[in-house]
Amino acid sequence: YEPRDEYVSPFLSAFTAKAFNWLKDSGHAAPAPVEQRLTKCLMELLKRDQSKDLLSRSVISDVRALALSALADNGKVSKADLERSYLHVDEMSLFGKAMFLEALTKVAGTAEMRSKLLQGILAHSDRSSKTIRFTEQPDSSLSSILSSPTRDGGAILMALLSYRSQSRTDKLRDIPLQLMATIATSRNGRNHWASTQDNVFAAMAALRCSKAFETKKPRLDFHVLLNRA
Repeated sequence: YEPRDEYVSPFLSAFTAKAFNWLKDSGHAAPAPVEQRLTKCLMELLKRDQSKDLLSRSVISDVRALALSALADNGKVSKADLERSYLHVDEMSLFGKAMFLEALTKVAGTAEMRSKLLQGILAHSDRSSKTIRFTEQPDSSLSSILSSPTRDGGAILMALLSYRSQSRTDKLRDIPLQLMATIATSRNGRNHWASTQDNVFAAMAALRCSKAFETKKPRLDFHVLLNRA
């Protein structure tokens, strides 16, 4: 590998920054110089004129939403930054909207934007008695940033949990648990999901869900009867 400009991927940079934050939450800090350069790169990305990009509007807006989410984790974005990007919410896919919602939950004074964006995400849901699925019109350009229903579901679940933790009332009720059930069954009998991105986002969502709903250790007594009908 040679560090050339033509190899630079805005999506990979934004995802790496988000992954660094997940590692820090687990007690594994990234090298400070690397993280500092990456933060600077993402800040410059947000300042860039979007009209000069050749990618689809969905891809551009999703990458910027992911960058905002990573930067918001570290207190590097303001309400004004988010208000500017909020103008492009309709261009985002469900993945981008989920990342943007998570960024909003980290910045004060964004309650109204959070509520509207949450309703926009939930409008794409289809619920059954035990599961919930989120669907949207397919955009082939999103394959360039490794889009998939499972990854979208993991991102949405983490965003919903962040929203839930910042809300005084639990408007979501059982939706996070239903979405976790949907993500779990999407393995289709395997012990893993289909891709690296699916595995990362689904596993992180499962971890967040466990911390949110399984804070108490269960106290169970088991009685086993052998050789009896």
